Amino acid sequence: MKYLLDVIALIALVRLDHAMHDRVAHWIQAETLPVTLTCSITELGFVRMLSNASAYGFTVAPTQSLLKQLKASPVDTFALIGDQNAPLFCLTG
Repeated sequence: MKYLLDVIALIALVRLDHAMHDRVAHWIQAETLPVTLTCSITELGFVRMLSNASAYGFTVAPTQSLLKQLKASPVDTFALIGDQNAPLFCLTG
């Protein structure tokens, strides 16, 4: 099964203090070999939300690094749904 994660799911995965972190992490871990998908829009939204919300305390560069680490995680399999924006916005792992 493949799941296209939205911005909130990505944020919940990386923020241990997020209200939905435990639910999202448990849901992904409960799946058998899940393939989680991202796209240029969700990746750009992730970077924008984390770097613009003062409550998160991130700037753009650390947020991009965090996304790269998440996509390189050996636990989950991330795949990119390519589009014409992918070379401009998406971060390869």
